[in-house]
Amino acid sequence: MYLHDGFIPSEHIQKRLDKLEKETGNQRRKLSTLPDLKRKIEDHERRLSDVKSNMDVIFTNELLNYHPRSKYPVNEPNYPPPVA
Repeated sequence: MYLHDGFIPSEHIQKRLDKLEKETGNQRRKLSTLPDLKRKIEDHERRLSDVKSNMDVIFTNELLNYHPRSKYPVNEPNYPPPVA
């Protein structure tokens, strides 16, 4: 790249500038997608917390509807259905 007298040919400088501009453009694009990614992460976290709270409610309801000595829920006395 360098010549003996320390001169850098202009095509090498231009290639380096083009490469730096491309890298800068890539970094700008990445930065522009950060708010979208942050919003998506927040949406996923919200959905996950909703699912966890729903699972807690379902599990609690199952525990409340279960009779300790029965293997079937109290509110479903005909479960399993009679065999015909």
